[in-house]
Amino acid sequence: MAENEKKLSYNIKGKLISSIAMLLVAVIMVVSSTYAWFTLSTAPEVTSISTAVGANGALEIALNTGSPINSGALPAGVANTAAENTYWGNLINLGYNDVYGANKIVLSPAQLNITDDNKISAADPVATPEYNAGGRVVGLLNRVENFGTYNVADSTFIETEGLGFRAIGVASGLTARQQSFRSALAGIATQRGSAQVAARNSLLTNGETLAAVAVRKALTPDATYTPEEVQSIISMINGLEDSIESIEKAYIQAFIASILSLEGPADDAEATTAAGVIIAILDDTTTQYKVGERLEAALTAAGETDDTELQALPGYSTYKSALADLNLALAEVAALETKDTYVWDDISGAIYYLLNTEDVKNGEEDAPDYITINGVDISKANTEQGKNTISSQALSGGGIHVRILSGGSIYSDIADLCGDYNVELTIDTTPFGLGVSTDVPAKMFAVSTNNNQYLTNLGTALNNKAPLSTGSTVNPFTEFYGYVIDLAFKTNAASSNLLLQYEAKDRIYADNNNEATMGGGSTMSFSTADTGFTVAKMASLMGKIRVVFFDTSDYTILANAQLDIGTDLAPNYTVSAEGEVTAYIKLVDENGAFITTQTDAAITSLDQNIQKNISVLVYLDGETMTNEDVAATAKNSLVGTVNIQFASSANLVPMEYGGLYTPDADTSN
Repeated sequence: MAENEKKLSYNIKGKLISSIAMLLVAVIMVVSSTYAWFTLSTAPEVTSISTAVGANGALEIALNTGSPINSGALPAGVANTAAENTYWGNLINLGYNDVYGANKIVLSPAQLNITDDNKISAADPVATPEYNAGGRVVGLLNRVENFGTYNVADSTFIETEGLGFRAIGVASGLTARQQSFRSALAGIATQRGSAQVAARNSLLTNGETLAAVAVRKALTPDATYTPEEVQSIISMINGLEDSIESIEKAYIQAFIASILSLEGPADDAEATTAAGVIIAILDDTTTQYKVGERLEAALTAAGETDDTELQALPGYSTYKSALADLNLALAEVAALETKDTYVWDDISGAIYYLLNTEDVKNGEEDAPDYITINGVDISKANTEQGKNTISSQALSGGGIHVRILSGGSIYSDIADLCGDYNVELTIDTTPFGLGVSTDVPAKMFAVSTNNNQYLTNLGTALNNKAPLSTGSTVNPFTEFYGYVIDLAFKTNAASSNLLLQYEAKDRIYADNNNEATMGGGSTMSFSTADTGFTVAKMASLMGKIRVVFFDTSDYTILANAQLDIGTDLAPNYTVSAEGEVTAYIKLVDENGAFITTQTDAAITSLDQNIQKNISVLVYLDGETMTNEDVAATAKNSLVGTVNIQFASSANLVPMEYGGLYTPDADTSN
């Protein structure tokens, strides 16, 4: 029996068995040895039974699509799908990108259009900048063609009257085919950045170990390695799966672009339909693909028996090589035995795919090695001259610089595909005998010695094959200036307010640590693919994101919110080990000051048992932005997620004995 079934069973036994036993008393007949005594009643009863009826205080939420919200139990096939969002509950998941298309929206700066009666203009919700020939902003245009919803058929947003999840955008006159083609090219750039970030994070998290192993291998070949160091190597290899998967998705985007290109089907409808099948596989979040399998599924769906169509694309062979090496590396670490101490021969098979420590390239004596330490080929690092060069740079403050050159590992393959990247570390050089202090600054560089950047070249090559316009009258959005989430709320509490919940709070239980029901609070978390874009600049840009809560029916603004990033001297954001910046979304008053007290963070009042429709608009405030606020070398300055949680001002008492399993509950009675 499942745990939640056990708990439900225990609850029934614990709460109802005494009542059942007492009811049975009413039907027991009393018999003596001589006479039968009968009661004088034809309607016996049991009195004075202490009974409590369980009920719960509730604040319910659903995605408002304009249709009546569904109540009751979920029918078969609805659970864990986008359709579940249209039932009353406590969670809305907008991560179904094949339904909502949220991952297609890249926000550009805009200004909110507010009417005299404190409403958002329904016709033109935001104004966008107008530029002159010199590139200067000369005014604002109310040219946004209202709201648009995701068109699954060709994976674009088009102007519609629907509710649910809506984009605010501009249709520039491109056909659906042209826009899908442009989206595919943008997708290549986005995945290139994601792959580079994932590879860099893999180095950043465990690179100290890899750098130390590289130097130790070069200077003390007979050194041993600890289980902790081996575990770090395993974590690095596992971390590279995310990077290779992003590169795989980049080539799927390239496959989509090739179908939609000038060389694809002549008929627009045929091309967009064929591309839509592949886009559905790309956006699929339910199937658990292993790295490489998603691309295989895309090719199969397109009727291809192999990847011949992709082999001519720039860098495709490098991707295939990196994928093969990753699978071999995963096999190597899976076969590692558990030991107290490891020698080089134990781990070299796995290390090879992270650092190719072969003495020289292709056996050519005069060719440089794949790995250098402070400019010294790894094969020469253990010589007297090599040690002197390495240690002198370390002693002069330059630290230890480990470079992985083209052909040197999966890391350098990613550099060939996505561009160079590096991380700054600190390593312990005590075991190396260099005569330098214990903690030495170190840098690891993944370098494309041929400056390939295949994925950048891939986008350029495909752009030369852009499809021609056929004069379609239904044009998709080409620029995005915000998005809207339409929500419905209902509570059984009287005289309560809807609050923006700042810190994470369990969605059901009052005092509980059940991870399955723990909310995420109201936060935004972002990372960047631009290694020159500092954390402070990321936080500053995040501080320019605006969140507006308004009445869905008449667009009256109910409350405003933004990210509380603090100040330069007292930042309120957090930074993960991977460089992701997270800050709380908080309401602001009419003067723009943050409402810091949770009980004061009221959005609107709620009437008991009456559905309230509220929409949430997210946009980037162009009035506060300059060129200093955006990244210089990445197409998208920030990429991340938004989480918005709500609460009630009423002290809702949750149902204590629901059928939902609670890990820390006592089920012994």
